[in-house]
Amino acid sequence: MEICKSIQCSSFYLWWFEFYDYFSRRQIFDAEQKLMIFSTNDYYQNSICYPYINEKEKITGIKVMAYDENGNRRRNKEGNGIVNWMHSIYKIENWINDFCLFGLHQINERSEKSVHIVESEKTAFIMTIVRPEFIWLASGGLAMLNKDKLKPLKDLKIILHPDKGKAFIVWNQYANEWNEFDIKVSRITEDNPSIADNGDLA
Repeated sequence: MEICKSIQCSSFYLWWFEFYDYFSRRQIFDAEQKLMIFSTNDYYQNSICYPYINEKEKITGIKVMAYDENGNRRRNKEGNGIVNWMHSIYKIENWINDFCLFGLHQINERSEKSVHIVESEKTAFIMTIVRPEFIWLASGGLAMLNKDKLKPLKDLKIILHPDKGKAFIVWNQYANEWNEFDIKVSRITEDNPSIADNGDLA
């Protein structure tokens, strides 16, 4: 198993060079540590690994994704993003991928009374660098958000940051239906004219 503890080994990290006037290596490293992300060559060269760790500090899955030097997802010949799960790569039998929110473990380590949820793990990572004072979580996709995943957050204020367009409509519907949670849907992305349809907060 070939693992580099830091994403500095990855093509994804090269993308950050252009932002060094705004963010330091320390800020990027601190975000890595908060979310416990790392890189590997076991699936695709310099892939980024996003460990899903629940509120009990248990790893429920590790998503492996490939990016190019521009920070975009690498795609296969069919045009689909190159993504896999560590237990599938290593053919671990009887693994139960008990999905939780990416970054959920942070609620045990920090005293904030609110959390911010975006769709993609990459966006959660970027926002952890840009706004480290907040707890950033990710659903892993538009359809991956559900009530079960929010149960560990029942005593916290939840701010959803959906991608622009369809996701904003869907997550607003969730917020209206899931009355047992304190949910607010941010309009930052939806109301920003410089963000294209399906664009995200980062």
